[in-house]
Amino acid sequence: MRPKTEEAHVLAAASFAELARCYIALVDRVSTLTAHVFLTECARLLPLVYAAGISLPEVEPDDDSDSASKARVASPMGPLAALLGDRGFYHEVFDPVFDEQAIGASIPDDLADIYTDLANPLRAFEDGDITEALWAWRFNMHGHCGDHLVDCLRPIHRLIHDHMPHDWVAPGHLA
Repeated sequence: MRPKTEEAHVLAAASFAELARCYIALVDRVSTLTAHVFLTECARLLPLVYAAGISLPEVEPDDDSDSASKARVASPMGPLAALLGDRGFYHEVFDPVFDEQAIGASIPDDLADIYTDLANPLRAFEDGDITEALWAWRFNMHGHCGDHLVDCLRPIHRLIHDHMPHDWVAPGHLA
């Protein structure tokens, strides 16, 4: 990699890492927030993550990278599902270009997958493997993570503006 290109990659990775940390910190404190506050914060932060993620530079992972063999981040699915209860489910068309039939989907599953797709490469970044982190974040945002992110934004929007009062608490969830 040329020095200017390398510097640009480091800056892009550092900027995206900060957004990833913000999202991870938000999810990590989910048990301290109401559902409405949490989803409102997701509605503010996730578009920034998406915009930055699809703009990451294209890089090739190093052949000698050992990041894939490191421990994976645990999914926060349980606390997310508890916070949202039955309000966490929605319907979507998997591929809106070719599919017509709606399928069931889950905001907690979407948000948990976004979390792991950001947090695992963040470990590589924090270990100094910038190329591996950039490659994984870009790959995830152009596929799995990006799908979950854009899929959950519309139901989050509907919940916080139409279907979830500010003081709503899922049945059985401690406020």
